[in-house]
Amino acid sequence: MKRRKVLASAGAAIAAAALPQLSLAQSASKAFDRPIQLIVPFAAGGSTDVTARALAKAAEPLLGQTVVIQNKPGAAGAIALAELKNAPADGLTVAVFTAAAATVSPQIRKVGYSALTDFEPFMNYGMFSSYIAVAADGPYKTIEDLLEDIRRRPGQVVIGTTGHGSIGHLAGARLMEAKGLKAEFAAYAGGSKIVPALLGKHLGVAILGGEVAPHVHSGKIKLLLSMTEAQLKDLPGIPPMKSIGVPWTVESWIALAVRKGTPPARLAALEAAFQSAAKTDEFLATMEKLATIVDIRNGSETVQLLNRTYQENGRLVQALGLAEK
Repeated sequence: MKRRKVLASAGAAIAAAALPQLSLAQSASKAFDRPIQLIVPFAAGGSTDVTARALAKAAEPLLGQTVVIQNKPGAAGAIALAELKNAPADGLTVAVFTAAAATVSPQIRKVGYSALTDFEPFMNYGMFSSYIAVAADGPYKTIEDLLEDIRRRPGQVVIGTTGHGSIGHLAGARLMEAKGLKAEFAAYAGGSKIVPALLGKHLGVAILGGEVAPHVHSGKIKLLLSMTEAQLKDLPGIPPMKSIGVPWTVESWIALAVRKGTPPARLAALEAAFQSAAKTDEFLATMEKLATIVDIRNGSETVQLLNRTYQENGRLVQALGLAEK
């Protein structure tokens, strides 16, 4: 069963879950003698970057060290994980470990790492929401309008995603295949780069996450379709996938990982500190603001999630013919 922890129901359960972590998190401050680097696989300003920064800030008092953010965008997150693989296995370099970079990119092209053997995920903290988004004053008022235009102009409608091999790209290609349609996909370095392209009319359609929420509330961007199962209270009434006869939804998780071989004491300290940080009011508020689903899992649960998603997305990559020759 898929787990979804939406912020509206987090309250008491999160507070209770935090109690066993407190003593561990307090001891984490003794495990590190230098600042910790957190590699973010997308450009500054997108939902991944902003939520990672909020999590890092909440973890700093527990770690007893500054967490320095390093943005390494490109290749749907693969550049960031290649950076992590080249870092020492000392627990001082952590990466935001996304489903795209871990389970899609390695099965499309050579990336220089194995997500299954080179890294140690130690927690999952969220699930991206995924939407088909357009400019509110553009020609598309419904998802049916968009699909009909793609049908009339095969291969001419361009859909922006956060990279070739991103979850958005995989979901978009799967949707086109399900509907017997053909669209082109344009790769951007992150959601923060796609939003200005939409608003500036340089791009007509995009598959985006929670970074669109403020622009939806301002009336500048319209969401035609929710590709994720969870319906967030902050963005109600968006047509789900089943409204267009599609039985599946998108699962795109956000985790943290270090190099395989990191000393167990430091790995445990990182897990304890970041688990506690993910339960703070400030972090939860940031997740809600950016329409990102809270989904907290420990290290072993995250490894299970990685293995399952790797198999599922591998089958999709092969079925859709996305693997590069």
